[in-house]
Amino acid sequence: MLVTTYRKKGIRISHVWFMEESDSLPDINTDIFYIHDCAFDSIAASPAIVSLQRTWVSDLRMSEDDIMKSLSSESRRRIRRAKDAGISVNVYTSRELLQMESLLTEFGSCHERMFKQKGLSSIFNNDILKTYIEADMLVLTVASYGGRNIAFHSYITSSERVRGHYSVSIFRDGSMDAKILQNANLYLHYQDMLYFKNRGVSLYDWAGIQSFENPSSIDIFKMKFPGEKRIHYNMIVGRTMVGKAIVAMMKIRDRILTRDAERSAIKQGGKDNEVMINGLIVLIIIGWGNKCGAEAILGIVNCNPGMWIF
Repeated sequence: MLVTTYRKKGIRISHVWFMEESDSLPDINTDIFYIHDCAFDSIAASPAIVSLQRTWVSDLRMSEDDIMKSLSSESRRRIRRAKDAGISVNVYTSRELLQMESLLTEFGSCHERMFKQKGLSSIFNNDILKTYIEADMLVLTVASYGGRNIAFHSYITSSERVRGHYSVSIFRDGSMDAKILQNANLYLHYQDMLYFKNRGVSLYDWAGIQSFENPSSIDIFKMKFPGEKRIHYNMIVGRTMVGKAIVAMMKIRDRILTRDAERSAIKQGGKDNEVMINGLIVLIIIGWGNKCGAEAILGIVNCNPGMWIF
């Protein structure tokens, strides 16, 4: 189990990765636990928000030959073309990244441009990225062509498991041949798998699948690699009075967004109003003592917990 904590506008948030059902949450000074990709769907803590996460997991205990053979003939050709074109791959550990601020800035800028070109708001969280690096739990891989970095993959890593974190490419800026960029991204994933395999990692998690039944183009790309379907769960757990108030209010917000407002008011009103009142009392207290406290909490309450970016 990996745990690291950082602050967001005064709120202490601890991220927990690779937690097993036999593990207990650490006794640390934090307001909220974000538990990522666990195999169990409940926890002895309240209040808690639990969300299902479909994903695709590759077994890296296969031989390198078997990994290559399991790919389609088209994918194997594209990997060879990427190599023949001179696309290179570099891997940077957390210790190396501590001294590579410019590369991290480039990585974040590429991510923001990619999302902007898609018409979406960027979910890149530079603060948590640096927290992961300081905790020695992040690896960044980069594909380069013609002296230019054209694809980036970041991973949360342990000795046995690795999970994709951010995946970025410049394919939408029109400055390079699309086939080279597509082949580079495929080649980078393949080389990443070999790198982690050679480090003794057993499982490579592809960071989520939107749907197994109606897969998106990204889902289809991931499932072209050898692997199997997995169902994991993400959890948000309140620890302190502040954290419990935040999580309780997030749960209320989710009910409002997913249920008919009138029906919710009739069936859930009494209980929800009681929790909401308690939460607002805490917000008032914090806001009185800390001018940015209430703003910070409301910002977290209004986030999309399914994005897991905090």
